[in-house]
Amino acid sequence: LQGVTSCTNRVLTEAACVWPIANGTELKAAVDACLDAVPSGEKCCSSDPRCWYDDTAMRRCGALGCSDMPDWNVSQVMDAQNLFAGRSSFYQDVTGWTFYDDAITTGMFTGAGTWLSHLAPDEVNSTDGPPSHWKKLPCLENERVESGWCVACRMGWIKAAGDNATHGENTACSLPFPSEGPHAYFACSDYHTCAVSVGGEMKCWGNGDSGRLGYGDTQSRGDGPGEMGDNLPILDVRGSSLAFKVKAVSVGISHTCAILNDGSVRCWGSGGNGRLGYGDTQNRGDGGGEMDNLPSVDL
Repeated sequence: LQGVTSCTNRVLTEAACVWPIANGTELKAAVDACLDAVPSGEKCCSSDPRCWYDDTAMRRCGALGCSDMPDWNVSQVMDAQNLFAGRSSFYQDVTGWTFYDDAITTGMFTGAGTWLSHLAPDEVNSTDGPPSHWKKLPCLENERVESGWCVACRMGWIKAAGDNATHGENTACSLPFPSEGPHAYFACSDYHTCAVSVGGEMKCWGNGDSGRLGYGDTQSRGDGPGEMGDNLPILDVRGSSLAFKVKAVSVGISHTCAILNDGSVRCWGSGGNGRLGYGDTQNRGDGGGEMDNLPSVDL
């Protein structure tokens, strides 16, 4: 809450005023409002454009305002039984919730399929709370670790199962090399276009200024007869071995970046403002031999 220096009946934190939830009825109402709007619970309060309104009745999460589920203060709640019952998509890190002593948490996660697939309780086969007694399981297939929690890979990206969310390190998904055709990746700007074939071979055409096409010159291609098709060269990105085949491409107005099969990222074209990521403003791809020696971006 921008400009807030104190809170009435709230606990002032660095980011917002956190409302202490009074009882199980109030908590259940907040959970239902949240998950009805966002079934997973992900940023269900803060994503409400009205979460900051003075009138709490206008807010999705009422007195909780923009405070998202993992940050709720449930220390006064004595009854949380069946809280997430039937909420199959619910998946938020509420393992930090601390209820009032001896709070009732029977069947708290009954039917919460996504939660049950990612965490295990202290008691075998139990669906009871409290959530602080649940331990994180290894991530599922096509999930990565982000901030100590398993999250889904972007659409089309993959990851083997087994990442450990408790190790404190983020992990990454990868974009699979196409195995069946026909496939091609296309990327376009106002000035040039690039395409990647199923075999990982890449061609670019359009305005060649600053070496954005990657052919070792600044010549435009595709603006004259006989320049396309077999006459358009395949880009030589760090040689022709399988390790340096192109998996995906993205283009800006004056530069191009590609993810190679070895997982590295290479960029060429205009280096203005450091957009290539090499720690300088040098253009690359506009001179002979520059693509053969193109370094990977240090991410």
